[in-house]
Amino acid sequence: MEHPKCTHCGYEFDEEEMWHGDYTVGTVHKGDCDVSKLTCPSMDCGKIFHVRCEHHYTFVNVDEDEDDL
Repeated sequence: MEHPKCTHCGYEFDEEEMWHGDYTVGTVHKGDCDVSKLTCPSMDCGKIFHVRCEHHYTFVNVDEDEDDL
């Protein structure tokens, strides 16, 4: 998944919440293997859940001008 998602109700953080979020729900830590303790911002849930950030790398072949092949 690209954004933290509550394990209780399925609420998924949007871009704004992930990068510039409301700190009452917790800070989304974005370093590789960082764990975040978050409170679901859904008014119907509000439960605590944990997520771990995992970085995945991909490589694309390019030519000498750095254009994709």
